[in-house]
Amino acid sequence: MLRQIFSSFNRKKGTGRTILGIDIGSYWIKVLELSLTSTGPEIKGLAKMELPPEMRKAGRDPKAVAELIKECLAEGNISARDVVVMVSGPQVLIRRITMPPMPQEELDEVIPHEASKQVSFSVEQLEVDYTVVGEKEVNGVISQDILLVAAHKDVVEQQKSIINAAGLRTVAVTVAPMVLWKSFQLSKKAYEEKVIALLDIGYERATISLLNNGILEFTRTVNLGSNEVTDSLMTEPLVTVEGSPRTLTYREAEEIKRQYGLPPSTATGATTKEGVLLNQIPRLMSPFLERLLSEIKTSFDFYMTEFQIPKVEKIIMSGGGAGLKGLKEFLAEDLGIEIEPADPFKSADFAEGISGMVGGLEYVKGLILSNGLFGR
Repeated sequence: MLRQIFSSFNRKKGTGRTILGIDIGSYWIKVLELSLTSTGPEIKGLAKMELPPEMRKAGRDPKAVAELIKECLAEGNISARDVVVMVSGPQVLIRRITMPPMPQEELDEVIPHEASKQVSFSVEQLEVDYTVVGEKEVNGVISQDILLVAAHKDVVEQQKSIINAAGLRTVAVTVAPMVLWKSFQLSKKAYEEKVIALLDIGYERATISLLNNGILEFTRTVNLGSNEVTDSLMTEPLVTVEGSPRTLTYREAEEIKRQYGLPPSTATGATTKEGVLLNQIPRLMSPFLERLLSEIKTSFDFYMTEFQIPKVEKIIMSGGGAGLKGLKEFLAEDLGIEIEPADPFKSADFAEGISGMVGGLEYVKGLILSNGLFGR
């Protein structure tokens, strides 16, 4: 139903409620417990759990995921049961469209049909929502500027079934690009009259979103994530300091990725604790890096042409893949654009004993579920 699935619980009077934001990713399950107090939102709990390697692939057992959520809640001593959950992937659509001025009741009827024109699914297969972000003049006529959100019902129902199997209750569903946008708004940084790119790199996918004056104008998701970095380190035998080549295991490749990232050119002769020469890593990571650059440039070029924007002024990076050492510097040098890490909890209030868990946000990197929690 329109405006019931992609919705925010605070359309109702939410003061005093405690809500969970749960991100069921391909690598991590991340949970944020938030309470709406009379003085504003307060973070009461944070927890995350790494998925075992066999569950990082498509077709994983929803019941097994639900059990991990239960374990995550228990370890974090989290007791709330109402959940805002996120969906993502190729079956999620976000578009900016223009519509003639009309009452909300008429928009509610028309928008689902507009959404079905953008995808190969029927109206009956879609969950649809929208928000009016302003007005736009088209051929001398003032039209409504609308941000349209849609997802296949199967994707939404799958996430809801996992939440239900964990003994929790879904009160709202949101989508990844909207999460990034709302998280950016909550950071309370002043970017008026600037064009900002939000680059979120997950385990399987990267999302590139463009904001102008704080309004989301364009978003694109590509199947490119940090898992490809791990795979790249396993593509061929690596030379060790003893001179004997060996192929890394998955766990070794993950550890090297986390500890060393993209080594600098000065790493000649340096080795990992396994004795692997670091100067081999940049070459193996090159296909991932070049493709990421290509996808960013393609997205920027399309956006600047379509929206008549002269340039993108800043990139804000988030997601687990954004923590790859050396990646920010590599992208900044090639793109010639300032890049900074996302800091979604900079202005957040924490319950006693919780702020220490954040530890520079390393603990909750990628957990950005503020859209459903704070509303549109």
